[in-house]
Amino acid sequence: MTTGTFLTKRYYDVVDANGAWAIAYDARLDWLGLAYRELTGQGVPAGCRSLEFRCAAESFVFAGAAAHWHGGDVADGPSFENDALRWRLVKLRSRAEVGAGAVRFGGLGYGEEIALKRPPWRLGIREFRWGRYLSPVTFVTWIVADGDVPIRFGVHDSTPVAAVDADARGAQVGGAAVVFTGLKHRIASGDALAGRPGLLRALRRMFGGGAFRIEQDKAVYAARVRTPTREESGFVIAEHGSISAIGKV
Repeated sequence: MTTGTFLTKRYYDVVDANGAWAIAYDARLDWLGLAYRELTGQGVPAGCRSLEFRCAAESFVFAGAAAHWHGGDVADGPSFENDALRWRLVKLRSRAEVGAGAVRFGGLGYGEEIALKRPPWRLGIREFRWGRYLSPVTFVTWIVADGDVPIRFGVHDSTPVAAVDADARGAQVGGAAVVFTGLKHRIASGDALAGRPGLLRALRRMFGGGAFRIEQDKAVYAARVRTPTREESGFVIAEHGSISAIGKV
């Protein structure tokens, strides 16, 4: 690891006005020259993923599915950093387009980049919550983590916020309150690596044994958002998870 970074993950998502969603990941272990790409979402065939040594970001094309994130009004946005990770907003209100078979939709796109400075099981994080809400006029995101390295960080519009709390009902990010009003789509539940055998085999070869386990519950929720100046409704993508070492690491 010549750069002091274990893994860099770019994450892109979109939710349209009806709650249709798509998510793309571009995860890189640059010190190994290794990249993992994945596209999932409404109408996207299972198995749209690849483990390879080079890949392009922001454009994801697989057999039977493609998604693109164009432009956006934030290229290098607010960031959080400690001795375990670095998080920053990289694309906000980009123009996202998704095509999978007969399914076609698009909307405002969101993007972030997370750089892990240590392997996941050595981050000092046991439990975490993350979420984001995006509309033409309002943006709220949050990261809350508990463990040896607690994190409380959010962004309301363009302003970083340290006064952040989140639970199963929603989040408070400074003066912005996000309240989940109903489950729209379950994105993922259970072991985050269970459906990614190629990635899991590569990690086990590198680190031995079971390496680590990430439990996640990720979903699209209908939500109501209140700020000091307005109230609106839309959709939130939110995640609750835990990280633990298992076996030989």
